Order: sequence, then C-alpha cells, then structure tokens
Amino acid sequence: MAGLEERLADLGGEVKEQLVSALENRTYRRMQIYNRYLADAIVNYFEGKGVLETDRDGFSGRLRHFLPDDALKGVVHGIRSTERRMPIELLESLNDWERVYFFAGVQQRQGRVKNPEGHIDELVFAYIWVGFGHLQKHKKYGTKELPHTSAIMREMESYEGGNASPQYPGQEAQLMLKLKF
Repeated sequence: MAGLEERLADLGGEVKEQLVSALENRTYRRMQIYNRYLADAIVNYFEGKGVLETDRDGFSGRLRHFLPDDALKGVVHGIRSTERRMPIELLESLNDWERVYFFAGVQQRQGRVKNPEGHIDELVFAYIWVGFGHLQKHKKYGTKELPHTSAIMREMESYEGGNASPQYPGQEAQLMLKLKF
C-alpha cells in the first residue's frame, strides 16, 4: 500500500477545506449506544459511506478484540462529531484502521486547526498519530500491539525524521508543534 502522503496527494484544496471545516465545526450530541454495539456503530458508519475494506463481522470482532469500550466510545464520538461534514474522498484514501485512529484523534484533539494552510497529509497524519497513541495506551490488557503499528511507525518516522514510539505521551504534542497543527 502506498504511503499516506502519496494516497492524499491527489486530494484537492476543496477536500482540505471541507476537512478543516469538519474539524473546526464539530457538533457534539449525546450518544445512545449500548457498549456492546460500539464496534458495530463504527463498522456501520464505514459501510454506510462505502469505505469498509474488510469483512464486516471480522472487522467488528477485531475492534472488540483490541479495544475496550471506552476507547471505542471515543472513536464513535469522533465520527459523530464530524459525520455530516467529513469529505468522503478523505475516508476513501484511508484504510479501515487509519480511519479508526483518525477518528480517535478527532475526539482527543479538540479546538481549532492551528494551521489550515498546511499540507493535508500532515494534518490527517497528526490526527491519526494522536488517535493511535491514545488507543495504544488504552488497548485491551494482553494485547501486544494494535493493527498496522509498523505502518504507522514508518509514517511517523517519515514526518519526524527519527525514532517514533507512541509510548511517550509528550511525543504527540511535539508532533503537533512540528507540523503546526
């Protein structure tokens, strides 16, 4: 699979404007989903947008296997807060796990986008990295590593130019400062 920068390179300025608008104009609604249906809510959103790449039941099961309900709830909140404005072209450019990490990052990073003129791949990866770091810290006990960890680490190293580890909480803030997001 091509790197994130390559996959997002063809997205135009209009998609980036829609993304920034979605991130800056989040709406927060009460969720009325029982915990046992959180993974299904994520899968239903991806499937409804036509971007689910893997088997529905298999992906839902993997979400439940790796992530506790509180972590899944954060992903669902990230989806629900931006679902009406999120550009489909962006969702199509990410794989299933990148979308999960992205929406977890949306939930974790609240507030305005500090550099809306930056590159879209840097903006998207900043949210993926924050979400990945958060979910890495909150994964289920006994889970060695989250899916696509090596790919996320390679992406991080390409942006940071050094060693990447989601185990260091300050690194999320450093990336945001470096990328100015």
